Amino acid sequence: MLYHGFGDAGVSEKNWHPAQECQIQEGDVGDYWPTGDVTMDIPSVKTDTSKWWVYKENAPLQTKIYSNEMAGRRVLKYPDNEKPYGQWNTVEVICWGDSSIHIVNGKVVMRLYHSRKIENGKSVPLTKGKIALQSEGAELYYRNVLVKPLKSKPKIF
Repeated sequence: MLYHGFGDAGVSEKNWHPAQECQIQEGDVGDYWPTGDVTMDIPSVKTDTSKWWVYKENAPLQTKIYSNEMAGRRVLKYPDNEKPYGQWNTVEVICWGDSSIHIVNGKVVMRLYHSRKIENGKSVPLTKGKIALQSEGAELYYRNVLVKPLKSKPKIF
């Protein structure tokens, strides 16, 4: 699911518009990906066993920005709270200002800070934008999609 999106579809990776992404693909639900000229700061650490960054509450913030090197821009969720294959997952993305939270089946799996886009080489706060549901070459079903405005800052922040 893309959020805080802007611009035209197809300008990023020949498919998407620039946006922040909460991954919905099986096995990766809750992961973070930037699509296009966006960036986000995420508390994360590099794993000992791979090249990937993994979300860790209270870890130093790592700035993630779009690049051709996937390991440099992707952050894996933690913990993995996906249900087994064939069962429905509930995914929530809560945004407040320039921060967001990815929640999978009631469990916070990632907190993200300082959403921004890059315009003319400068960072500009990114606090609103398009929402897009996506499928990346795999079968994917959505149901009970709900978008609602927040009237006050949620306690989870």
